[in-house]
Amino acid sequence: MNDIARGAGLSRTALYQDFRNKEDIYRKLVQFYYLEVEVALEDALKRVRDISETLRTAFQVSLPELMGRN
Repeated sequence: MNDIARGAGLSRTALYQDFRNKEDIYRKLVQFYYLEVEVALEDALKRVRDISETLRTAFQVSLPELMGRN
């Protein structure tokens, strides 16, 4: 937690005000990532016209490293 606090420019006490432990930080980061993907996916899918384009777009937005777009 000391390294995380230092990297974030916070005191350890300030970090513990928002997070209980490293696992809590990890959960929040994963949550944040998937919320960002959800927003990007919703935006991208508004522009598609057929099912194959929908699937391709969904994979490109949510799994760019598997689709060669990282």
